Amino acid sequence: MIEQSDKSSRQNNIEYRLLKGCDVKDVSSDIYNYECFNYNNNTYITYKKKEDEILVITAKRFANFIIEPLFMVRDPNSPLRVIKIVNVEGQTEIMTVAPKTFSNSNELSASFSALGNFHMEGTKADLYKVLRKVYDNVPLVSKVTQLGWNKKYDSFFFSNGAYNVKEGFKPVNEEGIVKTNEHKVILPFESPLFEEEFENAVEKDFRYQYSEVNPNEWMLAFNRVYKEKAMIAIPFLIASVFRDITYKKLHFTPILFLFGQPGSGKNQMGLSMMSLFGKANNGFQLNSGTNVSFFRNMSLFKNGLAWFDEYTNDIEPKRIQSLKGAYDGIGHSRGNKNNESINTTAVNSTVLISGQHLPTADVALFTRSITLDFFKTNFSEEDRSNLNRLREIENEGLSEVLTKFLSCREKVETHFQDTYEEVRGALDEALKGESINTRMINNMSVVLGVYKIVDDQLSFPIEYEKIFKTVVAQIKQQSNMISNTKETTVFWDTFEYLVGHQKANPNIEYKIVMQKEVRVFSGKSQITLDFPDGADILYIRLNQIHPMYKQHLRAQGDAGLEKSAMENYLKHDRAFIGTVKNTRFNSGSTSAMLFDLSQLSISIYQNSDINGK
Repeated sequence: MIEQSDKSSRQNNIEYRLLKGCDVKDVSSDIYNYECFNYNNNTYITYKKKEDEILVITAKRFANFIIEPLFMVRDPNSPLRVIKIVNVEGQTEIMTVAPKTFSNSNELSASFSALGNFHMEGTKADLYKVLRKVYDNVPLVSKVTQLGWNKKYDSFFFSNGAYNVKEGFKPVNEEGIVKTNEHKVILPFESPLFEEEFENAVEKDFRYQYSEVNPNEWMLAFNRVYKEKAMIAIPFLIASVFRDITYKKLHFTPILFLFGQPGSGKNQMGLSMMSLFGKANNGFQLNSGTNVSFFRNMSLFKNGLAWFDEYTNDIEPKRIQSLKGAYDGIGHSRGNKNNESINTTAVNSTVLISGQHLPTADVALFTRSITLDFFKTNFSEEDRSNLNRLREIENEGLSEVLTKFLSCREKVETHFQDTYEEVRGALDEALKGESINTRMINNMSVVLGVYKIVDDQLSFPIEYEKIFKTVVAQIKQQSNMISNTKETTVFWDTFEYLVGHQKANPNIEYKIVMQKEVRVFSGKSQITLDFPDGADILYIRLNQIHPMYKQHLRAQGDAGLEKSAMENYLKHDRAFIGTVKNTRFNSGSTSAMLFDLSQLSISIYQNSDINGK
């Protein structure tokens, strides 16, 4: 019931006839600015009229509840206003309201009444007065759904909080909001406002869990379990934390490939590596997962790790191409339903692959990967004890280990390019005289470069020099793998058969020349190779041999490799010397691939009718 005020409510020729017990001083600001006010959990609209020379302000109830703005979620796709409503009975509800609902009085009224005794009694014009007050007093927060590193806020986001170097880790409040570097953001994975939408989101496992575990303790435990493989996996994992920096500088990100038989420990290493970012989940199944999930796995976390499991060489070729594309930072693009624009799923994480097959279906994937082989399946009691201790450490939480790495971000950003070049030069020198694919050296230079910078700041227990030696040995081992792959062996076995059955003819499809000096192209450079005692050099016209190779394999039910893939494999064979653009065969001069016959495990007859010029 509205009661007129007494004479004491008159101020500056304005007379307030409000509610009994309502102090004008408490509501005059809202009346002046918004023509509405709250009292006893009711919302009132005010009206003005002139009586003689006095401006009389009266009030009428608009709703049996009040609206308190909590915050507005800024989101270009789905902005939301979050409000609290309290009715005359004290019932309190938190609501998320889309902007379009706020502009529709019928929809808004229905939303209120659906929650209980919440009724609006005023007009549409009255509603706009109330909402103007809500709009003016709402704090703004930004919604963050991309976890991991966020350049805009200079912070690393977990599902339950944010880390930055100046402030350390700050957890979200009960509404899922955290303030980081003077910015308020809402992380929906821990917010009750988005509970249903993100109830089963995998992002919830990407969370900060405090423990006393430090980098040195974790590294030593990891190293005791995985031994020499840890010398590669740990630097690779640290480099993944700074993927955006290394990719920006070099425009590629190496892949780690774990291969070996079941029960050999490769999947356990995958879980151990994923544990750095929270609860470790199994890898995406390459042989069965959907394409949407496949591409989402690479984009989910910024500077995280995307694990793909169950690799085989007969998986869908498009998936192999996409894994190769991840190395080059090429995401997945598709048109929308109206074909008006292109939607791109970006590559944000470093890629980890595991499986029983060495990636030989496409040599380009092989050279984009750092490979670790797992063959040991019998483990001692000490091995099991070391693994149990590592699991205990992982269960305690590795978030403090991760944030220690993140504390080195500025140093990595400043020194990575120079350190990469320094490491690249050192590896070139250590591998001098070896026939190594350039990409393999570049891959290891990224991993070693980041480790060296972070080690300088944090002083790791595993010396850089020891890791460097392990890396050199691993590069040599991986390079030799290409020569020994099934595909290369099959080619040479087929070539031997074709020659032995006179299907490939000397001086037409191939020739063998004894030479002491050969001038060839290696990559784009022309070099001269010396063989002081002379060597049997095998010249192959791959354009002529490859169709024969394919025909022979088709007869056995095997498709074989396409010419470009086969050429790539042969260029990584240990016997490969280089190429020549012009060399003489019976049919004229043409290009050829050259091999040191003594390095090939084949037996074919000699031919010296034609010299190698």
